[in-house]
Amino acid sequence: TILFLLFWVVMTTSDRGRNVVYTANTTTRSARVRVPRGKNRFQFIAVFMVMVFAAYYLSGFRIMMGVSPNCEPHQVANKVENCNEKLDALDKQFNLQRSNRQEYVEEDGLWGDEKQFFDQFEPEANCFTEERFGSSERFDAFHDGPKFVCGVDYIVKQPSCLVYSVGSNNKYDFEVAVKKFMGCDTYTFDPTLKKFNGNPKVTTFHPWGLGEDGKEATMKNKTWRSMSFETIINKLGHSGTRIDIIKIDCEGCEYTAMPPLFDAISKGTIQVDQIQIELHAKGGYEAIANLFDMADKASMRVFHKERNHWGCSGYNCVEYSFVSESFL
Repeated sequence: TILFLLFWVVMTTSDRGRNVVYTANTTTRSARVRVPRGKNRFQFIAVFMVMVFAAYYLSGFRIMMGVSPNCEPHQVANKVENCNEKLDALDKQFNLQRSNRQEYVEEDGLWGDEKQFFDQFEPEANCFTEERFGSSERFDAFHDGPKFVCGVDYIVKQPSCLVYSVGSNNKYDFEVAVKKFMGCDTYTFDPTLKKFNGNPKVTTFHPWGLGEDGKEATMKNKTWRSMSFETIINKLGHSGTRIDIIKIDCEGCEYTAMPPLFDAISKGTIQVDQIQIELHAKGGYEAIANLFDMADKASMRVFHKERNHWGCSGYNCVEYSFVSESFL
């Protein structure tokens, strides 16, 4: 209103009786306009000021919302067009968060109460296309079992894809979703089953237990000798093949199986884009901290965290989704 009154005073006290040229500058463009004289002058000024106000308001609103007109999300994760500064800012924030977390774990840690074991291990990456995945209908994955996956539509467009699912309890909703929506070759591993009740057209089943090579393990009155990821990958002929997703729910085997996997990833002998895993507090804080340290060295970042409120007292089991920095 003040700008309008000032503009009107200037217009009415100078250059009377003539057409006058004025130049208006906004944050987005500069325009040279000829103001008509007489009674049309007021209408012109009113319309002009409304336009200036609208341009200013909308640009401010856009900045406030953090939206850029040139920022179009890419199909996968953080890759976007003309948004490098925004992504750099996010990376800087996540790097600082990770650095502080690493320092805290090394110097102090949360050793006392297992309710706090997972509190300091939070997401340190952003996948703009994550979704809860694992049902026969897309975007309809609820309850216990589905996992948060990054870039489903991006994976679909790849020439081929490979998924490992460790632990099933004869439930194969995740594998069905992978087959239906991504078309990946899928392999399921579970040594505790008496009989495989899944569809062999959906997933290839092996009664193998994940863990330290040759180490004997027992669960649900079944005993087996464990196999490492590296042994399983070589046995299946997948050496040198990138694994798109590894889903793991093996009730405690994660603390023996995951550090060697992360070590192989950091050395480049195994390539994995994503890992969806349930971690259990019963492994102990030292094992948990070591697992995340190995994940850091493998450049695997948490992009989603969810406490399992379906069981484990709401804090003893936590779902984590890791993504490779190279996938982002």
